[in-house]
Amino acid sequence: MPAGDLASMIDACGCVQESAVRLYVAEVLSGMRYLHDHGVIHRDIKPSNVLIAASGHVKLADFGLCTSKSRRKQCGTLPYISPEVLFDTEVAALPTAVDLWSVGVLLYELVVGEVRPTHSEAFISSHS
Repeated sequence: MPAGDLASMIDACGCVQESAVRLYVAEVLSGMRYLHDHGVIHRDIKPSNVLIAASGHVKLADFGLCTSKSRRKQCGTLPYISPEVLFDTEVAALPTAVDLWSVGVLLYELVVGEVRPTHSEAFISSHS
């Protein structure tokens, strides 16, 4: 298996085989759990930030938007941003579920081969 990232794999192959999807999502969730256990939220989990090693295992990358759980700021990549980040201005601190939302969008993209239209499209059109 060539090294690269999941975005390149999806672009080249479309949807990904179920066995590979299971492995990739399990490893992304493991990395996400490690971050959350240490009080960190990634905030930008998306295919281009999941690197594929030559061994076929994946690693989370691009920690530029990471923050502690207590900080709140609207950032990330559409359409991987959770509704809480886009719409809930009342939340003082980000829940770790914002990363789980992103993994769900990633899972959909791996299985279907394209990004799922989400709330982010409505957000963009209402703010343009």
